[in-house]
Amino acid sequence: MSIDITFSQQISYISILRKIFYKYKFALFLLTTFCCSANAFAQQTIPWSYQYYNTTHGLPSTQIICLAKDSKGFLWIGTAAGISMYDGYSFKNYAYTNKHELIGYVNTIKAGADNRLWIGTGAGLFCCINNEVIKVSAATLLPQGVNDILPEINGTIWLATENGPAKFSSSDVDFTGNKKILLTSCLLKQWKVKNEMMESPRTVLISNTSDGTIYIATDNSLYRLINDTLGIIYITTQVRNKITTLFPVSKSLVYFDAASTEINKIDNGNITHVNPETLYKPGTENRNGGKWYVGTRGAYNFHADDGSISGSVSFSDKYIVWPTAILKENDFLWVATSDGLVKIKPSIFTAYELDKKSHYNDYYSITALRNGKLLLGTNAGKIYEKKGSVFSLYKDNLFPGAEVKGLYEDENGWLWVASGYQGLAVIRNGNAERFTIENGLHDNSVYQFYKSVNGKLYVFGDRGMSEIIVGGDKSISFKKYYYQPNISRHAKFFSGIEGPDGSIWLGGEEGIVYLRNESLHQFIFKDKQIFVNFLIKDKEDNVWIATAGEGILQCVFNKKNELEIVQQFTESDGLNTMHYLSLLTDKEHNIWAGSSNGITVIGRAGRYKNRVLNYNESDGFIKSGYSSMALYQDVDDEIWAASTLGFISFDPGRLSPSEVPPVVYVTGIRQIKSNLLINGNALHQSAANQTFKYFQNSLSFTFTALDFANQQNMRYYYQLAGAYTGWVNSGNQRSISFENLSPGTYSFRVKALNSKGVWSKEDAVYTFTITQPFWKTWWFILSSLGAIALLTILLIRRRISFVKKREREKTVLQQLRAINYKEQLEIEQIINHFATTMNNVNSIDEVLWDVAKNCISKLNFEDCVIYLKDDSRNLLIQKAAWGPKTTAENKIINPIEISVGKGITGNVALTGIAEIIADTALDE
Repeated sequence: MSIDITFSQQISYISILRKIFYKYKFALFLLTTFCCSANAFAQQTIPWSYQYYNTTHGLPSTQIICLAKDSKGFLWIGTAAGISMYDGYSFKNYAYTNKHELIGYVNTIKAGADNRLWIGTGAGLFCCINNEVIKVSAATLLPQGVNDILPEINGTIWLATENGPAKFSSSDVDFTGNKKILLTSCLLKQWKVKNEMMESPRTVLISNTSDGTIYIATDNSLYRLINDTLGIIYITTQVRNKITTLFPVSKSLVYFDAASTEINKIDNGNITHVNPETLYKPGTENRNGGKWYVGTRGAYNFHADDGSISGSVSFSDKYIVWPTAILKENDFLWVATSDGLVKIKPSIFTAYELDKKSHYNDYYSITALRNGKLLLGTNAGKIYEKKGSVFSLYKDNLFPGAEVKGLYEDENGWLWVASGYQGLAVIRNGNAERFTIENGLHDNSVYQFYKSVNGKLYVFGDRGMSEIIVGGDKSISFKKYYYQPNISRHAKFFSGIEGPDGSIWLGGEEGIVYLRNESLHQFIFKDKQIFVNFLIKDKEDNVWIATAGEGILQCVFNKKNELEIVQQFTESDGLNTMHYLSLLTDKEHNIWAGSSNGITVIGRAGRYKNRVLNYNESDGFIKSGYSSMALYQDVDDEIWAASTLGFISFDPGRLSPSEVPPVVYVTGIRQIKSNLLINGNALHQSAANQTFKYFQNSLSFTFTALDFANQQNMRYYYQLAGAYTGWVNSGNQRSISFENLSPGTYSFRVKALNSKGVWSKEDAVYTFTITQPFWKTWWFILSSLGAIALLTILLIRRRISFVKKREREKTVLQQLRAINYKEQLEIEQIINHFATTMNNVNSIDEVLWDVAKNCISKLNFEDCVIYLKDDSRNLLIQKAAWGPKTTAENKIINPIEISVGKGITGNVALTGIAEIIADTALDE
């Protein structure tokens, strides 16, 4: 039904239609069910691989409602318990805002032109800025739900809310969350009139066109807003036929998808229900543009410009329950479902399951017969043959319980079969014959056959090899070449090639051995014994060796007919591991290598040239973890891979190596010593040089690369410019720490190489400076130099003063010494004088007067008095003197007598102890 009427008439029609619906709803439901029973597109030919994520992977809820990508490329997921951000490795969940407000059930997430994420939930409107969720709408008693958001380039934000359509400007939003918007005050005035007359004002979708037309949908009706004029253009009474997706084109043309009627077209008021199958244009799967949406029977890429569908995905048999949203990214899809998140990628790998009833679905060998028939060897001695697109049993119980390890058809049309532990067999003329060590075989465990240039047929296995000899009478015998186990238990040899001189070279647990002069000899690569899982020779005579731990070796035979390594391919060259199980050189000379984690191609020609690409389970390859793999390319160029966990085939010409470079971010910077998070936001290029103190010189960095299609086996390389210039291979490690960095300016750089050999286009760069300690700064150094200079001058001056003082003291000392020497000389002279005088005097008085007189002159005394003791009277009597008390006639003026013990002189005479009195007036 298409209606274009005045708004007052709309209300009456809606009421009438609602009554009609409730009366006839059962009949309408039957019609809807019948319409939904149509089959999915018959044209659907693209194979897809599916990868599932749920709460076991870190999601907060299995119920996923909506999906969005932010400006940096991170995936945001709306769940029933908040939002989650996915970086390809883990989910970061947000259940609350920065102010601990519950986010709740998320209905929609939309990226705005301002690089913000707008989030509509049952609790209102939220915004995510720098990985921080802020609630911007105010709580009310009315329902707060926001069901859809339309951010416009000019900053206008349109909302489909539980109370109707709303509109406001992002410039009016307080992004601190302190001042919140009352959404009911932002409702369209035109809708308020409707709200007063209708039972439910709820709106679910809102979208626009380039000409400014706004389309607004409720569950069962569609409105159009042109130049502030609101009109209803569609309404249905089928409650189950809810409008799920809008595809507006212009004010006169809009498409929308509904649950029952699917694609609907309204063109100038005329409504048409369109079968999606009729819109499909085969061959346009890779067409750009369009909008992927979830329909009733799957997902479709709809192009509203011409009303066509260029691609589709069926959900019916892929465990996708109740899909709610879909997001296209490069060449793959994200799907939100009620059971979790699903990643759907186009796959060129075709998987096969041969026998659902058998417990043995592990596969070991592949070959093609001369008639083109493809054979597959499995466990329990079974061989299957390909008939059309299916496999049927070709031979059963050839080896009861043993694996069919190798298959080879000789020029006689005989099929040789090698087993894991029951010898080998040959099927000729429809009959099977078995041979073991009892028949001359070197061992019962054999793995691969090899036909030499001179026509000899060999089989390799445990403890060496055997030559299979067919006699003229068609009899079969063996010539065994035995190798004694040295470093392994069984000395298993898995494959072999022929050297230029006709020698046979084997690879296995014991490394490489070669057959020459009828015996096996060990070969060592530069004193290193390498575990070899496989070796082949390409058309250019390069020898390729798959090793256990050394990657893949490219070798040649030198002039001595010995192997010589030309190049070693490792994880640094893009390999997904260092352990490979098997090898194949295709018809374009590319090298395919199977590991337990997928398959790798080393490009030598064509689209793969000079590239190393990896494919694994996420690309639709066999589930990882198998222990063996056999590779084979048939006459149609199809490559087959048989493993212990599955069997697939693919056309290498259909592989489209991704050219989309991963985008690298520095996701976290933390100070190690304080454990302080400096930055937790994803940085691609740091806006400014950040400065750290000299004691904050230990930092740790985390980083990631976004390439959701090829996230597995991402390789990271980092560099710290300023410390060293070389790049360091971090492997799949996404963190690195630097401790005790010297002061200076540094640039931490990260780049990434994805599994398809594509490098990140730009490095993630974070520049920072560690400042010098204050004692190394220029001002401190200058101040210190000035202080040192001043101190030096002061010290020099002090030294000079000290030296001068010392010189003066030295001079005084010398003078004192001279005086002392003089005094000593004088004393000696006095002593000599006294000695001489005493010999010439005749009385004691003469001696005493001579001593007194010479004490004055010779000893520089001022005054001298000599006493003699009168023992009878115990008195001291003055006998001689020199100075004021004497006369020229040797007479003492007024001589005195002093009692022994009286006064200073008497005390000295009594004690016999000399005294020096500084001031006699103070003496007792």
